Amino acid sequence: MLVLATNTSKCCARMGLVISKKNVGCAVARNRIKRLCREAFRLNTQRLPKMDLVFLAKSGINSQENHEITTMINKLINQLITKILPAQKT
Repeated sequence: MLVLATNTSKCCARMGLVISKKNVGCAVARNRIKRLCREAFRLNTQRLPKMDLVFLAKSGINSQENHEITTMINKLINQLITKILPAQKT
């Protein structure tokens, strides 16, 4: 999983998903990953500054369990917050 982020002038944080059929072949698996990304974003949206996030799924992610994917997404969001927030204070 990869997260791309950029600042925005919109009212709040926004999320986009790129879960390609090439990387995750089964529609059920793609939808499961989308649900997990949306839930992690929903739970962390209050902590995020005004930014646009894009979650990109890499190949092989569909072989992981739900808790592993959720942990990975939360870790990426936490890393993003720790890098972005100190830079905005200066």
